[in-house]
This record gives sequence, C-alpha cells and structure tokens, in this order.
Amino acid sequence: MKITNVSPQIYRARYVYPVDHPPIADGAIVIDNNIIQDVNTYALIKSSYSQYPTVDLGDTILLPGFVNSHTHLALSHMCGKAPFTGCFVDWVRRLVFLRQTRETPLDKIINDAVQNSIASGVTLVGDICFNHQTWPHLKKLPIRKTCFAELFGHGYNLEIQKTYLNECISSTQTDPLLKLGISPHAPYSAGKPLYELAYQYAHAHNLNITTHLAETVIEETFLTNGDGAWVDYLKEIDRWHDDIIIPHTTPVDFFATMARGGHPSLLAHVNYISDEDLNLLAKQRNVSVAYCPRTHHFFQHKNHRFAEMLACGINVCIGTDSLASNSTLSILDEIRFLHNRHKDFDQATLLQMATINGAKSLGFGKTVGTITKGKAADLIAIPIHPTTLSPIEDLLTSINQPTWTMINGVLVSVSD
Repeated sequence: MKITNVSPQIYRARYVYPVDHPPIADGAIVIDNNIIQDVNTYALIKSSYSQYPTVDLGDTILLPGFVNSHTHLALSHMCGKAPFTGCFVDWVRRLVFLRQTRETPLDKIINDAVQNSIASGVTLVGDICFNHQTWPHLKKLPIRKTCFAELFGHGYNLEIQKTYLNECISSTQTDPLLKLGISPHAPYSAGKPLYELAYQYAHAHNLNITTHLAETVIEETFLTNGDGAWVDYLKEIDRWHDDIIIPHTTPVDFFATMARGGHPSLLAHVNYISDEDLNLLAKQRNVSVAYCPRTHHFFQHKNHRFAEMLACGINVCIGTDSLASNSTLSILDEIRFLHNRHKDFDQATLLQMATINGAKSLGFGKTVGTITKGKAADLIAIPIHPTTLSPIEDLLTSINQPTWTMINGVLVSVSD
C-alpha cells in the first residue's frame, strides 16, 4: 500500500464529479492541509490559485471515494468457502465453523481486505466485527472507518453486555479516521432488552447504531410466531431459553419500537418488507438502509425495494457484506452490477448511494461523501474515454478500476 503525503496542489481531470452537482468538464480541485479548498473548472481554479502546482490526472473522472456501508472485514478469508445451498441457517453454521477454525492471522486478513478495498476506490467502511476485534488492526491503516462493536443476547441480565460495551468505549482509540458504533446483531440473536441497552449507550456516547434487519423470511417467522429455523438453531447452540420474549411483530415494526428519538440507525439488507412496513420505515427519522446487491443475489432473495425506499425519502446506501457471500469488496462492482440489471434507474442516484448516502449512514456526512469546499479530501480517479460526453455512463459500463486514491489528503494508492 503506497502512502504519500502531498503539499498544497491543484488536481485536474477530464471530469470532476462532486456528486451533489453535475460533472465539471476539465475540472479541478484545490487541496491544502488535507482539506478541499475549492472545486471548479481548471481555468477558473488556475487563475485563482496560480501559486499552486498542478497534478494532471489526465482522462479520468475524479469523484469522492466510495463508501462500503456494510461489511465484515474479519471474514475476508472466507471467499468462496461458504456456498449457499438454499438454507440460510446451514450457511451460518458453515460461517461459524470457518471463523472458529481460522488459521490466517487477523492482522493479515484485515490488511489484505483494506488494501483490496482501497484499490477498488473504497475510502470509508462500516465494519462490523464479532467481539470488536478488528478496530486495533484498522486503526493502523489509512482507510476511514466506523467500527461497530457487535452485540448478542436475548435475556434481561445484561451485565456481561454492559461490561463489554464499557470496555469497547473506554479502549477504542477514535480519531478523525475512526469512529465507534454499536451493532446489536439481529432481532433473532439480540432481544428487545439488548436493543434498548444499545440505544441507551449510543445516545449517551453519541454512537451510531447498525443492525441486520428483515434479511430473511425465517427472521419474520421468528418474530411473528416464535418458531421456525432460528428457534431450532438457538436451541442447537444452547442459546434458547423459555423467557425469550417474542414480540409478534414484523422486523420493521420491531425496529420502530426500539428506535425512539430518531437516533441514527443503519439497517443492513431489509430484503423482506410489506407496503405497510415500507410506509412505517419512511416515517422513522435518521434511518439508513444498506443494500448489498451482489450478496442479495448470492442468497437468491426476491427483488429488493431500494428504488421505492429512495422514493419514500429513506437514505439507501450500498454495502458489499462480507467475502463469505461476495467475490470482492468493491462498491464500484456493486453499482455496475445494479446498473446492468436496472438500466433505467437514474445513474446519478447510483453514485449518490455509493458516496454521499453512505457517508451519512456512517456518521461522516459532514466530513466526506461529496467534493465540497471544507470537506476532507477523500477522492478517487477512474480512467474514462477521452472523448466521452457521458462520464457517469462511461464509469458504470466500463471495466476500468481506480488508478489514484486519496484519503484525508494523503495519497494511499497510485497505479500506472
């Protein structure tokens, strides 16, 4: 991973795409002290900042770094090792076995995952980790991240979870590139008391919340009827007890009762919701949905309602999930996959889902996600055809990968 500090400079490209504004032909960005100072056409920038040297990135589109809103980097050694055979619980069993029998050191797994992420243009990740193990490894690496401490448990005796949360909060060394979050795993693995505890801690310590929600049909069966495959699995692993409270609601309704006060919440997947659930979710404040298109396809789920969610005002962003259910950690691969299957879907919105929406979902909306004066310089450059008049179309239909990546004003990846 090549890391280079840069002095005040102008960066010129065939197009600069701020995401919240149309692409700028022959555009340029001024960066000084890790911050975007200005963005405009190259002619206007050079006339105002003639004292700064220019780095010409050639026939590229320069845009904000991509945001992977939902991933599990610690599972990156599992690529291709956990095929889906039609039963989600069987897949989970395989996942648990692979995690427990891991031979590759975690430091190498995380380092390789971050290097691959940055090479694909990802500059910010929302990483969920069992036992909050990855943050010390991510701390050393030059990618921006929200590290979510994962929580499990159904009972009312929450002393173990309280101790764990206190340790996470006291030990995690946050900085401009690292935020701490909390992740009650899912409604079938974390009960109402634990969700309430998570929101209490999140509110008290200004932490974002993420959780898996409405991911499978069997999750709704568990919540509405108190039976099915998840009950069988909890009994199998000795995590079922008779005082577990079944809310007899849909997953979205369960979430809505937990998220009182509109605390920022990122919901992973939300694959199975009714019209009523969609309307209820749209009424919640500060809610984001992390849609993981290729993982959704991997598990053969029915069509996702991401377009309807966006139309309702829900902040939909993009994630890869883990490499146990995906082939890369590339958000560019995700939006190209989506574009190929939804040709009529607005291309600019796809890029917003991959950048500004993701930054908002992870608590970095005021810092990154657009090319805006005063924001941190998290930027990528991707080659495009030199004569194209449709740079976004070019980006989504080509196979070109980023050749230049900057995070917080520091070059972290440059290729020929």
